[in-house]
Amino acid sequence: MPFIRELKRRNVFRAGIAYLVVAWLVIQVADLVLPTLGAPAWVPRTTTFILILGFPIALVLAWAYEVTPQGIKKTRNVPLEQSISRLTGQKFNYAIIAALAVALLVVIIDDYKPGEVDPLDGIVDVSQPVPGFSDRAAIAVLPFLNLSDDPDQEYFADGITEDLITALQS
Repeated sequence: MPFIRELKRRNVFRAGIAYLVVAWLVIQVADLVLPTLGAPAWVPRTTTFILILGFPIALVLAWAYEVTPQGIKKTRNVPLEQSISRLTGQKFNYAIIAALAVALLVVIIDDYKPGEVDPLDGIVDVSQPVPGFSDRAAIAVLPFLNLSDDPDQEYFADGITEDLITALQS
């Protein structure tokens, strides 16, 4: 287990967690913003691919380098008694907590739809009964389409539609 202890001492785990949280945030923000900007579909995929490729690089850099008061130095050039990796680890903790808070904010913003309007509002008056219909709840089942290349599979789509209608009537 000395290897695991060394990974912890060099803050490789913390750097990996921080990278994953920030990469997830970048992907989520790109997913929210890029369609609005009219970006092509390959941009989010390329962003995700680059972030995935960057993860092992970030881990290797976290292993090989250490942040010191004099700047970034190779870990092997920093004597163990002069290492401030413990303080750097605390800064990583704060950065991870801040990134998680921003991630929570992004999730809330993504799920919150301000002023969500009923598309049938003002078009359909549900307060009055519709002539010719009972006052029971109703649902319409539209036919399923055969999306396969084989036209002989049309019966399968029709069968699913019929089964669904039968199941809903009972």
